[in-house]
Amino acid sequence: MSDAGADANDSASPLDAGADVVECEQCGGDACVDLRNDVENCGACGVACAEGWSCSDGECLDVPVEIVAGGFTTCTRMSSGDAYCWGSNTNGVAGVDSVDDVVWLPSRVVGLDRVVDIDSSGAASCAVEATGLAYCWGTNADGQLGQPADTLPGTAVPRRVQGLTGATRIAVGLRHSCAILEGGGVSCWGANDAGQLGIGSREPASGVQTVLTIDDAIDVEAGGDTTCVRRLGGGVWCWGALRADGETGGVTSPTEALGLDAATSLSGGSLNFCAGVQSGGVFCWGIYGTLLENPDGPALAATTAPTQVPGSAETRIASIAVGGLYNRITPAFAQHACFVDTMGATSCWGTNANGELGRGTGDPQPLPVTLEFDPLDEVAAGDRHTCGRTNGVVFCWGIASTLGLGESADDARTPTPLGFFPIRR
Repeated sequence: MSDAGADANDSASPLDAGADVVECEQCGGDACVDLRNDVENCGACGVACAEGWSCSDGECLDVPVEIVAGGFTTCTRMSSGDAYCWGSNTNGVAGVDSVDDVVWLPSRVVGLDRVVDIDSSGAASCAVEATGLAYCWGTNADGQLGQPADTLPGTAVPRRVQGLTGATRIAVGLRHSCAILEGGGVSCWGANDAGQLGIGSREPASGVQTVLTIDDAIDVEAGGDTTCVRRLGGGVWCWGALRADGETGGVTSPTEALGLDAATSLSGGSLNFCAGVQSGGVFCWGIYGTLLENPDGPALAATTAPTQVPGSAETRIASIAVGGLYNRITPAFAQHACFVDTMGATSCWGTNANGELGRGTGDPQPLPVTLEFDPLDEVAAGDRHTCGRTNGVVFCWGIASTLGLGESADDARTPTPLGFFPIRR
């Protein structure tokens, strides 16, 4: 407030007396307005930030609030509801209508509005809008875009998922996609030869299908030909190629994962799934076990019972991400995972051919190793890269084409900031 004896024509006044004095304006009213952080008067009276944008130091900012990665593609959801993608654009998976196979810098996905959730597998990408409608783009060879594959082989332009309403969350696998609906039900569409649609069979099924028995899902993850959900209360249920109940073979309907009755986070890659639990610790399962037994060596037998990753006990997880690919022809694999604990520390382990573990080397790590880096809020993992976000800034590391740093960029073996974010107006 201004002093009683101040000139009435002088609109600038300190908000508080003392060490941190904030200059403010009345902006035509009686109240003192801090032009540094007022979204209706950002930097100057009457300069309003757009919906969803924030005001910081007198600038309107659109900041990343979610980051996802799959294959060699990364996408982020912004506070404004816009979506940006970069990296591989094969079949238009980055949402850029171009002949170029790589999008070197973050590009806004045109045709989306007020996005509330987003995911990408590197083959296809999908987003949910505030209306509850879902839109997908990329390859559609198996109908994973929610459109008939025979009429739409693929597109860089988001297309509405036919027959789906009331969606709140979305997940994209290698050849299928799934969404959580209002009320907690789950619907899936696309390929079903591994039972990944959760309908009790491996028979082809066209269009959106209702998953059996799930009515309280709060998180959904799809990786490869597998789907898992985290249910209200923390239980994890999975179906498709990778089961988590200790039995062998795939499963065509939701089956409860062993020992994960209080999961707080969940992520799936092509070969493995991992979850963080309330009591602390990371548990993984899949073709290469817990990603810890000689990750650069020969193939290991599948682990169908969630197994705790050594060194993770009592670590409370805020975000977890599983990446990786498998080349059936070579055969060869790349598989890594990272998690952020509740203090913001990031730890990674697995293969590391392109520096995707962020430790400055190309050496694989059989056990989680903490990065010497600033705290992150969230982490995302692709096939050979990793990204994270904090305080409106995105960092990526790994293979050059995935980093969003431009065509001249080299592989980055440590977290490297994308100067693109936050977006300023």
